[in-house]
Amino acid sequence: MKIMQMRASFGRLKNAGLSLGPGLNIVQAPNESGKSTWCAFIRAMLYGVNTAERDKSGYLPDKTRFRPWDGGAMEGEMELTWGGKPVTLTRTAVGASPMKKLTAVYTGTAAPVPGIEGNDAGEKLTGMPEKVFERTAFIRQAGVRVSSDPELEKRISALVSAGDEQLSYSQADGLLRKWDRAIEYKKSGQLPKLRAELEENEALLGRLQTLAVTSARAAEQCRNFEKRVSCFEEQLAQLDAYDAYTEYLSAVKAADAADAARERADALRDRLTVEGHEITRAEIAALRDAYAAAAARRSACAEAAETETQTRSQLEAAAEKRDRSPFAPLPPEDALRRAASAESMETQLHKPVWRYFLLAAAAAAVVLAVVLATPAAYAAGAAAAVGCIAGFVAAGAKYRKNTARLHKLLNGFESAQALSEAAQDYAAACSAADSASGVHTAAAAALRQADIAQQTAMVQLKQAMARVCPGARTGELQQILAQLDAASDSAAQARQEAAAAERISNSLGGRPQAAVPPAEKPEADRAAAERNLRDARARLTEAQKHMNLLQGELRACGDPVLIGTRIAQLNEQIETLDARHAALGLAVETLRQADAELQTRFSPVINREAAGIMDKLTAGKYTRLSFDAGFDADVAGAGDAAAHSALYLSGGTLDQLYLALRLAMCQVLPAGEEPCPIILDDALASFDDERTRSALEYLHQLAGRRQVILFTCHTREADWAKEYADITVTKL
Repeated sequence: MKIMQMRASFGRLKNAGLSLGPGLNIVQAPNESGKSTWCAFIRAMLYGVNTAERDKSGYLPDKTRFRPWDGGAMEGEMELTWGGKPVTLTRTAVGASPMKKLTAVYTGTAAPVPGIEGNDAGEKLTGMPEKVFERTAFIRQAGVRVSSDPELEKRISALVSAGDEQLSYSQADGLLRKWDRAIEYKKSGQLPKLRAELEENEALLGRLQTLAVTSARAAEQCRNFEKRVSCFEEQLAQLDAYDAYTEYLSAVKAADAADAARERADALRDRLTVEGHEITRAEIAALRDAYAAAAARRSACAEAAETETQTRSQLEAAAEKRDRSPFAPLPPEDALRRAASAESMETQLHKPVWRYFLLAAAAAAVVLAVVLATPAAYAAGAAAAVGCIAGFVAAGAKYRKNTARLHKLLNGFESAQALSEAAQDYAAACSAADSASGVHTAAAAALRQADIAQQTAMVQLKQAMARVCPGARTGELQQILAQLDAASDSAAQARQEAAAAERISNSLGGRPQAAVPPAEKPEADRAAAERNLRDARARLTEAQKHMNLLQGELRACGDPVLIGTRIAQLNEQIETLDARHAALGLAVETLRQADAELQTRFSPVINREAAGIMDKLTAGKYTRLSFDAGFDADVAGAGDAAAHSALYLSGGTLDQLYLALRLAMCQVLPAGEEPCPIILDDALASFDDERTRSALEYLHQLAGRRQVILFTCHTREADWAKEYADITVTKL
């Protein structure tokens, strides 16, 4: 199998391409340019991407680490030759699963390649499972050292056996130990569980035997308490018979008392019956209330009549006083207006000074005309004097007229003040008469209402008397009410006594049938018998509870026969598993010895091949190698008498040692019909220049038999390859 062309959308690679030759390929690129990404792409194209892995602290699975940076789908294409024919592999995503779908066709056609499909394509093409491919032909600088794996063990086993790749010591040893742990491992193994169950069943059987004895004792104790309960119940039965006869006598006495009380109550009820109707307390109370109401209305009517008489007298006195006034029968408002007019006119008549002012003005006009001594002044003074005199004369006439009117208003009164006082007295007398009239009107209305209420109360009183004491007179009501109260109280008391006697008789069963007296009074004390019975019953109840608990526990524990059978079965199973445990231990030891024998058979084959390669890589410095089953190595040089641990070697030499081991396994392990390419990712980075040339010469020699693809970050490999025409050098 040889890889010829690749195109990838994978991690940092965005639809990137890479062409390879059939022999040794040197792909030179600086760090962070995609060398490891191309290596991971080759493995993903062959074996797919494990989608079950999850992100962890410090670790990213391929599905996360190589997710395309541009956010596109993870996919790619690889052209290769296999079986002498060109084949094109294509991987695309299925949903969220990257590179899940594989298509394998013959290049340039749509014809599928038989047998190459799914995750088995890599094993079909390379001739080895993914784990073996990673530990042999897929070589990385960070993972040169070889670790153990069951698949790798199968290939090594096939190398030294009949070719059966289903055999693996670690798998067989793990399976045998798994079976052994299933039988004998702490508390979860079959034997510990069976022993624990056996111990539980044996303890349960012993518990059952103890419970059976204890339960029998509890049953006997219950029978003893039942006898005591029966004895005390018999004593109480005798006491009950004697008490029953005593109650019979009490019942007879109570029945007689009830009959007598009923007869007395009936006699008193007859005394309160009028015309077949029994007078009730409510009717007596209604009669008393009606009598009290009639008396109250009569008193109220008398008071109203007295009030009406008084107000009528007051009204007559006020009217007489009002009528004696000289203003009667004028309205008081007219009298007051007359007095006010007289006072106003009298005030005006007592202020005549303005008339004399007119005389003074006339004299002043004459004096002024004389002083001025002109015709105009004489004319004006004369006119003014005439006007003032005329005004004085007119004012005098008006004064005399007002004086006459004032005398008419006074009409016999000495002054306006006397007239005003008389008018005010008249107004007060009119107001008092009106007030007395209103009071008398109200008193008369109240008297009429009181009279109506008195008549209504008398009607109601007569109706109440007709129900309780027909034919009686009103004056006899006090005595009748006292008699009715006494009779009602006696009847009520008699009824209460009869009811009490009836209840007592009913509580005793009424009048009983004749009973036979007991032979003699029992000697047992009832309180002591009841106390003893309660104690015996309580102890019997506790004993029964205890017995029931024991019997319930017995039933819960199960059938002792079945438990004994189960114990026998457990002993048999334990014996069988002990024998199987011993056999598995023997098988593990035998397998270990067989594996040791197998190691002695396959180790020389790989050791010889790896030693030869190590000899070439180190220019003859280390010629002998030996690896144990865990691929830990011992190494010896040409002049060393004994081998020593590879842990003493430098880091670069140790990488060369494990590179030799990987290349040796690629040569000697079965790998199908044709060898797969060897992929080296900076596997020579820690080599010095001399050993790098030695390694390149060996890889060049190896590339004559199978394709070799070396990814490197150095230029020395490309410089060395310039001398060879059959080496393909690619710079990214």
